[in-house]
Amino acid sequence: MPEIPFRAPRASILIPTCGRELELVRCLERLYAEIARSGVAAEILTIHAPGDEAAIAAVQARFPAVRALTSPRRNLSCQRNLGARAARAELLVFFDDDAWPSEGWLGALLSPFEDPRLDAVGGLVRHPDGSVQYGRMATTRSARPFALAEDAAIPPHAVPLLPGGNLAIRRSTLFTLGGFDENLAYHFDDVELALRLAREERRVAYSERAAIYHESAPGPHRRSWHDRDWHTVAKNGIYVGLVHGPRTLRGWLAPLALQIPKSARLLAWGCTGRLLPHRALRAFAMHACGIVAGYAKYLAKPMALPLCAEEARATAAFALPPSAARPIPRARTRAPQSER
Repeated sequence: MPEIPFRAPRASILIPTCGRELELVRCLERLYAEIARSGVAAEILTIHAPGDEAAIAAVQARFPAVRALTSPRRNLSCQRNLGARAARAELLVFFDDDAWPSEGWLGALLSPFEDPRLDAVGGLVRHPDGSVQYGRMATTRSARPFALAEDAAIPPHAVPLLPGGNLAIRRSTLFTLGGFDENLAYHFDDVELALRLAREERRVAYSERAAIYHESAPGPHRRSWHDRDWHTVAKNGIYVGLVHGPRTLRGWLAPLALQIPKSARLLAWGCTGRLLPHRALRAFAMHACGIVAGYAKYLAKPMALPLCAEEARATAAFALPPSAARPIPRARTRAPQSER
């Protein structure tokens, strides 16, 4: 099989995954094609939750150049940090297993890093039908994400938000910040990182041309767009809002105020048929318990940031000899279907 001559990778594409073998195979096929089109020297790592042996076997059989790692626990932030440790490139690209890139995505995501002052870049996320899922976003320090118009200025009380499933960041920056907070196993992990980037006055950018398509496939924390782990969503929203909000009574109450409309929306979904009534009531109860758990988590647990700048410097020799790494092959990469 013809292969790309070995080069130290410019980017490491990191894909945390759990129980999505079919979606992961599709994701890797499209990434192979995009890497071949772009000519960018890149490596791919899949970081699996425990018990994901079927997906690991599929990756090893069909994509021998991909490195498959296993995390000690099913935790999105832990999996991302594990991938960052194992990555050989200075530019880390975090990608979702139920997503696929548009043509030109990789070059558009990485080209802004020609500015050495830039620390992170996020891209557009579309639904499979082409409509926008996440465009240009911002978040308040109380962890309330919201959409921004194309040319709108970010309000003084908010910071830029880059989507965790379409995010490129310098490895040195991520390690200096401590990595992803492993108290956040699912949801709000990218919001928390965005708030830390802003707090440390790091420069970030958004690229609409770096577009991906995201299916929002069912998984351990989500049956559908409406039926998901609302306990964890509420808990992590409260926790992140308290970590980054002001140490005042208003700062303590603001995250709670943001959860009240969500609770009401869950009940409304049961009345409108978006959720079955018993599932809506269960989601409402789990959401309420998650609010309490979020305050308890903040009081009981310090932030879990395992990475450090010294570790990044100690592993800064990213390039490996050809015998230690297998490059992404150019041939036999199936061209992606036309984007819808």
